[in-house]
Amino acid sequence: MGEYKDNFKFKSLSLFLSLAIIYFNIIFIYADEHLVKIENLNSSNYTLNVYYPAEPKVGYIDLEIEFKELPGEIKLLLVASLGEDKFQTYALSTSDNPKIYKCVFDLEKSGVWNFDVSIINSLEEEKLDFQIDLLDRNRETSPFSLSFYLFSLIFLAIFLGPLYIFRKNIFSNDGRK
Repeated sequence: MGEYKDNFKFKSLSLFLSLAIIYFNIIFIYADEHLVKIENLNSSNYTLNVYYPAEPKVGYIDLEIEFKELPGEIKLLLVASLGEDKFQTYALSTSDNPKIYKCVFDLEKSGVWNFDVSIINSLEEEKLDFQIDLLDRNRETSPFSLSFYLFSLIFLAIFLGPLYIFRKNIFSNDGRK
């Protein structure tokens, strides 16, 4: 009877861990759909929308620039500046969706960042600008946060799990092979 209880506990633990892993993977998959804020920019030749996170925080910030009409052969240069700090990157598009250009900035200071968008084609260059207010990261400083309990649980599962599973072989070994 004891072996049946151990088997049931093992199956229950396996089912729980499997469901937890599936749940966290689903949350991770949907985390990429976070670009919601829209800036509408107009120039003499182009109309575009800029998408970025609703509450952008210090660190990596994804920008998506969508042209209303297919822009043709252009280069899209973005320059982010805050005081003395300046970063630049080119936005890239794919052949699958040539109206959408994407880029990523790694910004390590909070504040109102100015973004200059330069649309460069073979004949001319047009400049647009917009601002994004970056917030500080909200890191928990409590030693007993949710992440502390999660890592403790993972540590115990990794190191105590094998001891529990193989306890009969470990503790009942009387020297025979």
